[in-house]
Order: sequence, then C-alpha cells, then structure tokens
Amino acid sequence: MIVRLPVQSTQGFGRYRLIAKLGQGGMAEVFLAAHRGPLGFEKLVVIKRLKPGIATEPEVNAMFLDEARLAARLNHPNVVQTYECGQIDDQYYIVMEYLEGHSLDRICRKLDPSRHRAIYLAILSDALAGLHYAHDLMDFNGQPLHVVHRDISPHNIFVTYDGQAKVVDFGIAKWATRDADTSTGVVKGKIRYMAPEQALATTVDRRADIFSMGLIFWELVVGERFWGELSDVQILQRLTFGEIPQLRERWPAAPDALDRICSRALAMAPEDRYATAAQMREDVEAYLATMGRRPGAAEIGRLIGETFAHRRAEVRSAISEQLGRLHAGTTEGPEEFEVLPVLEERGAVPWSQRMPVSHHFATPLPEAVLPDEESREDSISDRKTIPTIMVANSAQAKRRKALWTAAAAAGFVALAGVVWVVAMFIGRAGVEPDDGDATTVPQDSVAQPPIDLRRSDTSRLIELRIIATPLDAKIYLDDVELPSNPFFARFERDGTGHRVRVTADGYTPEARFVVFTRDEVLTINLRPVQSSPTDKRPKPGGATK
Repeated sequence: MIVRLPVQSTQGFGRYRLIAKLGQGGMAEVFLAAHRGPLGFEKLVVIKRLKPGIATEPEVNAMFLDEARLAARLNHPNVVQTYECGQIDDQYYIVMEYLEGHSLDRICRKLDPSRHRAIYLAILSDALAGLHYAHDLMDFNGQPLHVVHRDISPHNIFVTYDGQAKVVDFGIAKWATRDADTSTGVVKGKIRYMAPEQALATTVDRRADIFSMGLIFWELVVGERFWGELSDVQILQRLTFGEIPQLRERWPAAPDALDRICSRALAMAPEDRYATAAQMREDVEAYLATMGRRPGAAEIGRLIGETFAHRRAEVRSAISEQLGRLHAGTTEGPEEFEVLPVLEERGAVPWSQRMPVSHHFATPLPEAVLPDEESREDSISDRKTIPTIMVANSAQAKRRKALWTAAAAAGFVALAGVVWVVAMFIGRAGVEPDDGDATTVPQDSVAQPPIDLRRSDTSRLIELRIIATPLDAKIYLDDVELPSNPFFARFERDGTGHRVRVTADGYTPEARFVVFTRDEVLTINLRPVQSSPTDKRPKPGGATK
C-alpha cells in the first residue's frame, strides 16, 4: 500500500521536482525527484537533503558536506553513484542515482537466507568488491584517503532488480581529510554490526568494516541473528571482553571453509582479520566455486524481481501517476502536489529482529531494557519531545564514579561504565520509586511528568548514555546541566536534534549532536589544555614549579 502524507516544499527544488518521499533518518529526508531538461530530457534521481529544523547546525552541515565530498569521489558498480551536491535556499542537498530494488535487510525478510545461500553469498561478494574500492580510494594527488564506512549492515547493502549489489550511505564514514570531527571517544554506527574497537570508541581502520561484513556473513549462512535477543548494552559488554560466538557453536556441521571465513573476519584483534575486503571476497568466491555455481546478476535480479513483483508494480504505478500529473501541469498553473506518496514500506520489523533466535542466545531480557531499534523508518509526525530526564540520584552517581574509576584501571572505562549504569536501572525496574529515587531536570519552564519506565511503551523511547572523562567533567544537554556522569536516560523517539556539551577545568570542552531516533552511546574523552611556554619559565630567584 502506498501511503500519502503532506510534505512541505513540493512545488520544486531548484531544477528538480519532488514526486515521492523515499524515507528519512535522524538528520535528512530522502526524495524521489524528476530532473527535466530541454528536448524532452527527463531522469529520475534521488535527492537527500537536511531537515529544515537542523539545517542551521554547523556540526550537522559539516557532516553532511563531508558525506557529499566523499560520495562525489566514489565511482564503482557496487557503490551508489552520486551526481552532484549543492545548496538551494540555504539548504544543502545531494543528488544520487535512483535504484530500483531493496535493502539486503528487507530481502532477508522475504527470502530465507539458509535456503538461498549461494544467492546471498554472491550478493555479499559483490558488496565486498564495492567496499574494497572505497577502502582503496585516493585523493587527486594519489594519496590514500583511508576510508572506513563505519556503518556496514544489511540496511546499507542495496540490491537492485537487475541483480546489482551496492554499498550505500557513507554518512558517518571516516577518512583522512574529513572536515567534521572524527576523533576517538564517540561511538558511531549500529552496535549490532560493530567491531570491538569501534564499540570501544578507539581508532578504527578498514578492518572494522571487515568485522561488520563478517557478522553479516555469519547471519546469511546460519539464517539467524548473530547476537540473538541481546540488547545493545549486553552486546557492548560481550565485545569488551572478547566474547564473540564462533560459527560452529551454532552450526556444528558448518563446512570448514565457512568456519575459516567467519573465524578470520570476526577475529577480536584487527591484525588477525583479513587485511582487505578483497581478501575476504577471494575466500567467499572460492567457496561459491565449490558449490558448483556462482549466481550471476541476472539470476539474482530475477529472484528479487519475482519476490517483490507486487511491490515493484505498486511503486511504479505511484511514480507513473506523479509523473503524469507533472506533465499535465503548467508552470503558471496552481498545480502543487499537496501530498507526496511515501514509497518506503513503513512499520515493518527489520529482518535482524525477525530472524529465529538460536538457543545459544535465548536469554530473556530484563523488563526495563529497551529492545534493539525496531525500524530506521521513523514517523514524520509532529510529536513533541518529552522535556524531562529520568536520572539516578546524586548518591548513585557517586557510586557510579567509584566503579568507573575501577573500570578505568582495568582498561574498560567506556563500556564498563555504560553496562554498570544500565544495570543499576535494571535492578531498580521492579521497585516502586519514592521522592528520593529520581531527580527530574526540566528543559523548559513547563513541568512535564517523568517517563514511567515500567508503564511506558518502550518502542517509542530511545536510550541515551553519556560517559565523559575526566570523571569530574560536567555534562550538558541543550545547555541544561545533567546531574551525573556517567548519565543514562530515556527520551521519546521523536527525531529531534539535541546538543551534548562536556566541560571540565583544565580541559578543552567538546560538543556532540544527537538525534532522538535510536539508542545512542556517547563516550567523550576531553583533551587537557596545552600549557603555554610562558608557564614553564623559571620564577625570579631561580625557583621553579
């Protein structure tokens, strides 16, 4: 079913005419647009533009422009093609090729991976080719850019009806000349498909993406979720301590070749993994050869086309109707598309949550733990964010700091702090709160009731966890000082943007921008202020500090 919803600015966008909405994320909206030129020229393209509400944020603009600069350099059959980037009415945008097809995540919901193993391994192999190209990208002077995607997942591998696999969404990619902040101490990406060093917010290179590909490979050959029903916090804890399941723990009869690929791609230490995506691809292709056939693009495209035939016809009909209205209109006429069809399939649960759960991970979650993100296709309603923060009292904050100090000595500062903070809330989930159990910090002058963790529909909430060093650092959310470090709270999943700022005496302050669309873990390590040379001069009389 094609949903139609009101959308602003449908008259046009520069020389493009928006004809359908494809989706949206925390920072940007994605539209299908028609580019019309002289002599009957017409082409369908995809326009990604920043949401009007956050387009004035310098950090967001820097991230978006960095994505555009990198995307413009990418030119490979297995990477989404970018045509141009620009600015219209103070709003930045990126123009990309329109791909007819579906994400690997969506395809896995329809086609059981365990029954189409050769098809899925061929798709993964093609995606590895595109990823290797991005990793090896150089600037115009021939210097390596050291690109790391940092968000490899089934959501960001797209397969067209022609059978082509493409790596998409380099929005949080890291590379050598990026302008936006890519310093360590901030966790970016999907926890469920994240390498240990990335989860620990340390320096990452291309081998972090290979670990992510290894996770996808494991899920495709087994047909189940790698982490089962574990929450993000539980996954972080296991990554911290190197508790990475092996393929034969779930599939004892797995072929040796598949076991070797998984073991190498999912090695805890980056130096023990494949050095390049090309090396991993060679082993995947070698295994496909032992299966007697290597599915080509035509076979892949035919299977996907047959599986999604109804959806494909539905989308094409909606596009044809919009183009017909566009062609029938005149530039002087009152024709404005009051509503745009929304071509995304809304409300479906991602494959990574619908896969069967292996017995190895069948551990029940505590009631107060928020389940993994249900869908990246967020609502576009005008809901208000809940202006109240639920946090532990000051006594608990002191105990957390004490534990955090011990965790730092053990070398697991960020993750141990997060896990312990959430564990405190899990243990308290069944206790009736009293006046001393919680503190509310209003974000505006209108007091709102706090979120009841026991009664709220947690599917509408996100978890925000912030850990800052030094431990006496102050954390601010939208310029409101938070009462604890580490900090943990739940907020309404409403897509609004918020600024997190951390300060401490003797350290350079830092700020981050978060969007309330999914669980976030921020680990912010402040840098000491560098002493000036005059501070080291001897005092009169030969005395020194």
